[in-house]
Amino acid sequence: MEIKEGIVFKRADIDKKKDFKNIDLLRRRLCFLALKDDKVIGTIEFNIFDMVNARIEHINISWDKATNHLELLEGFIQEFLWWNEYIKNIAIEIPLMKKISEEKNDILRAGFLKGNVYTYENPNPAEIFKIKVKDVCPSQLTVDRSKLKQLKEWVKSSEEIICTFVRIDGKAVCIDGHTRLVYAILNDYKYIYGIYTKEYDDIGLYEETLRWCRDEKIYSAEDLVKNIVDTGEHEKIWISRCRNYLKSV
Repeated sequence: MEIKEGIVFKRADIDKKKDFKNIDLLRRRLCFLALKDDKVIGTIEFNIFDMVNARIEHINISWDKATNHLELLEGFIQEFLWWNEYIKNIAIEIPLMKKISEEKNDILRAGFLKGNVYTYENPNPAEIFKIKVKDVCPSQLTVDRSKLKQLKEWVKSSEEIICTFVRIDGKAVCIDGHTRLVYAILNDYKYIYGIYTKEYDDIGLYEETLRWCRDEKIYSAEDLVKNIVDTGEHEKIWISRCRNYLKSV
């Protein structure tokens, strides 16, 4: 996501350890970067406690425009919610908020409610549903073995597996969370959880990747288990193909 002045928000990859305090949150893909001209000007670490609540654990902003720090926090929150649409409440401790802004009226206008902590309420959270693993239709060709290994360090139950779906031809098509989906199969979970996203621009991309899967006879999560590959192969078979497709449309 991008806001004014060319600032881009990105979810951090595991190789960004030097930028974050809590490596467990980084492994769980709950850490984010703000960049301007490819330079990091801010980092943030969220923690998700259940299917409703999250909290900001750490935030560090090095951007010299202090008057824009609250706007930067808003950008971080919107990026976090893009990846975690189901979260309803995001808490931030008052001392941590003071590092961003002490202007109470500005904080309230930004959508935060003040109690013992400041809380941002997602105005339109996605509804979580439970789905049988065998009913999930994948739309990805491979799964990165290293990312699958990382899941073993923090996923302990099916309740921690929430994938993102769209509906195509009456089927629940997974568009984000394939590594978690395969992890569920390998751990004999019968059910996982999901949301239907409200944040996709063009269903055509997912219809196309679904066709790729059918061409490779990948119809179910069990079929995808056969395609666990090293990072280089995942980049070659899946990432670069998606990148080339997006360049062509």
